[in-house]
Amino acid sequence: MSKGWQRTAAAAQDPNNENFQKELEHLDFDFNKDVYEYLMEQELSGELPTITHFRSSQMKNFCPRKETLQHKHGIRRGPVNPKMMRACDLGNMYHEHLQNNIFGPMQVIKANWECGFCNSVVDYDYMPSVPCGCDPQAFWRIREMSFYDEETCMSGHIDGIIVDGKGREWILDFKTVKDTAFNTIKSKGADAYFFTDGYVKQQQIYCYLFKKQRAMLLYVNKENGEFCPWAVKRDDAYINKMVDLCKRTKALIDKDEIAGGGVPKSGKRPSNKERAWAFKCNSCRIAHARSCPYCKECFGETVE
Repeated sequence: MSKGWQRTAAAAQDPNNENFQKELEHLDFDFNKDVYEYLMEQELSGELPTITHFRSSQMKNFCPRKETLQHKHGIRRGPVNPKMMRACDLGNMYHEHLQNNIFGPMQVIKANWECGFCNSVVDYDYMPSVPCGCDPQAFWRIREMSFYDEETCMSGHIDGIIVDGKGREWILDFKTVKDTAFNTIKSKGADAYFFTDGYVKQQQIYCYLFKKQRAMLLYVNKENGEFCPWAVKRDDAYINKMVDLCKRTKALIDKDEIAGGGVPKSGKRPSNKERAWAFKCNSCRIAHARSCPYCKECFGETVE
């Protein structure tokens, strides 16, 4: 055993060290409990959106009935999961690190860049290789590339644009995953990963909003930073289907009507095609319906 390890082992067995660790009991802050409660409070006190948004990330589970009920009864929050919020925030921070400190300076991605001092903006270009000039300490940072389509209410934001050797532009979307998931993607392909189907549908909406023909899911192993790209080809058949669905839903919202009509019988989706198109769930008993804040208005009953 090396001397370093000997010292570490000795410290772990040292009763004085054990007593010193107990000093942490005098902290007035519980790192898990207090952070959890703070995030919960922040989420519940935050302002709800004031305009209709059909987010591209939600297209896989898009429900016209839910969207129209939301407009009719007011936006409600679904179950709040602070642990998931923290995981998403950490993922977003890592994505910004990749943009600001790696792919931006490497001149790999096109994006919108903002001066961290004077907030001047360079739109849709590679990160400038020289500082803004407003201050000796000035630096460039990513500015979200977002889009909202008023005709369909579709919205989304991307991580950047990559131009390949043939001059073709690819939408770039980072997806951080655990080591086990990454190894599955790398060895079997991204189709073997459960969430890829939803991610691909998300990219189709990005292709529509940003008028591109191809997108790239860049999976990132959060354990070691390894990358694995996955190509997504534009699918106009799916895009046209979702554009039509969003337009129909928006038209009903504009008329203050509920998609699918009144409450169905027996807590199940109507068999009538003129009504069934609006329902994402077959009944109020499936997990997706039980977690929906509009389940009771939708089916007339809820299942605990």
